[in-house]
Amino acid sequence: MLVEQIYTKSGMPSIANTVGPTLFQISRTVLQVYSLGDIYIDGKLVDASSMTMWDMIKGSLGIGVTSRPSGQTSLKLEYSGFYNEIQPLPEIRAIVPRALSAEYAFDVRSPYIYGHDPLSSIRLYRNPAVTFVQADGGRSPATAIAKFNQGNHELKTLDSALQISQAIRELEGSNPALRF
Repeated sequence: MLVEQIYTKSGMPSIANTVGPTLFQISRTVLQVYSLGDIYIDGKLVDASSMTMWDMIKGSLGIGVTSRPSGQTSLKLEYSGFYNEIQPLPEIRAIVPRALSAEYAFDVRSPYIYGHDPLSSIRLYRNPAVTFVQADGGRSPATAIAKFNQGNHELKTLDSALQISQAIRELEGSNPALRF
């Protein structure tokens, strides 16, 4: 699941607070759903609290180790970070050269970035097929959410508040420990 939120950044110099550069920060969060499984050594379910030294040695060497799906899932935060987009000047083609009015995306090194982005090539911002929604009467940041299926590489955007709440309920149903 990929979540992008758009935040405008102020403080860029402008002429009479009208014409000047525009800076956006696009916050990205990537969550991955994993299927959990049980581990067996010699056909017995492994319980970490009661493993013998011999079980640990066999397990570390992979002797007699099997796994079976448990039917449970887990949600893991893979990446949380951001990238920036800047447009030096508004697009006024007759006056400003294209190089000064083009939009440029750039990543910034930051201690506030967690993990590695497994979907770095997929961007929701500036994608014409993606709808950004705002909650709280437009006071919340513009947010887009999409599901990515790694099996068939299909990106399915959640375009309405109803689809988003259904996806969250689906995650809560498969992960009882989650409460959004």
